[in-house]
Amino acid sequence: MDMRLLDIRNINCWIVNLKPGGLERKELEKLQESCRLKCIFGIGWPLPDFSSTKLKLTKDIKDIYKEKKNDISENALENISRVKKGDIMIMRNLNGHYYVSRVIEEAFYDPDLFNSVLSWKVRVDDWYEYALESDLPMEVCGRFSQRNQSTISRIDNYRLRLLIILSYEKKSNKPIVGENGVPKIKLTRDNFVRSLNYMELENLVCKYISDENKKGNYIMLPSSSKISHPKYEFIFVSNSMKPITCQVKNQAEININDYIDDKDIYEKIYLFSGQKNNDKKNLLPNIEIIDSDDLYNTLLGFTYLKNKLSQYYSISDGTNFDEDWGKTFSGMEIELKKNGWQNKKRYQKDRFIYKAYAGNDVNTNAQNVENNKENDNEEEKSISKWRGVEFYYDIFYSEDFDGIIVAYENDRTNEIIENLKKIFKLS
Repeated sequence: MDMRLLDIRNINCWIVNLKPGGLERKELEKLQESCRLKCIFGIGWPLPDFSSTKLKLTKDIKDIYKEKKNDISENALENISRVKKGDIMIMRNLNGHYYVSRVIEEAFYDPDLFNSVLSWKVRVDDWYEYALESDLPMEVCGRFSQRNQSTISRIDNYRLRLLIILSYEKKSNKPIVGENGVPKIKLTRDNFVRSLNYMELENLVCKYISDENKKGNYIMLPSSSKISHPKYEFIFVSNSMKPITCQVKNQAEININDYIDDKDIYEKIYLFSGQKNNDKKNLLPNIEIIDSDDLYNTLLGFTYLKNKLSQYYSISDGTNFDEDWGKTFSGMEIELKKNGWQNKKRYQKDRFIYKAYAGNDVNTNAQNVENNKENDNEEEKSISKWRGVEFYYDIFYSEDFDGIIVAYENDRTNEIIENLKKIFKLS
């Protein structure tokens, strides 16, 4: 059986927040543009007394910072020292544009290189620009919506890492994962909601409501509920009928009881939640919970949104695509079990998805997690838990990318890859 291997164990992805304190907006904009043109980024702290020559950020230098307790973030210090050649960086500047790059020189100090505000710098191949947020996956842009952004933070989630790598490959035209680069995510009825941002999901629901109510000659008022009716997203109005409204939640629950009192105000109230946990028992005739399958059918006919998503997602029409997907699962199960492997399952509707393959040593790996509970390094503790509970040996099958992912490395990674080569034809 042919199987794609996506080996990203040696490629970390980092979000950079290039906004050193103490600068006015115009100064900050100028700094960001200079960094872009010179293909660098950095962090800025007062330098200890070793600033006369070009230096690498070694452990000894980090210790000096920690001892002198200069006004620094130890987290940022550790992170920038761990950035290595080949890693992928992504940042959003004050102009709202996104930039993605690949590291070619690890953290250094150079007294001859511009701008004393940034003491430690990292050099990249280029800053490839995404001027429109719509040209990046929602999952990537959404990561920048957090209120408290670290100076530099590593992305652990494998799906987000692969999407960031894919965004770099698309702009640079340089495949860096295998010969053909990162494949598009397989978008299906089961996973499409979490692949849309809140605006895309609202637009899709808007299209659904418009299609359902063509006879009423309704017109949607985009800003109609922003202030006066915060419980709803927007309102559709008609000259001859009551208004229609809706509430849309991507990954949050909707309590139907919150809307029953408004039943006489609106012709219809539409509700949709990506959690799929709405109770339909006490629904009134004019309150409708939109079925996710119906919404997916709307997506298939929504040319604008479908074309936008197709930059990063391979969209299933719900027929042959899903059948082939199911065959892949059943084929993997048979082949792996033949070779003495075990699987950890999680259920999604009536099909199970294989997220991790652990060979015959699941208990050993679980014990490693237990042994690591006293680890003082919070990051290592977190990764250990992630490895032991969710992704045994950091190697697993991803239904989204239809391939085997090597997310991180441990002492058995190469052995397991060789084992997989005996079972599958990896490419």
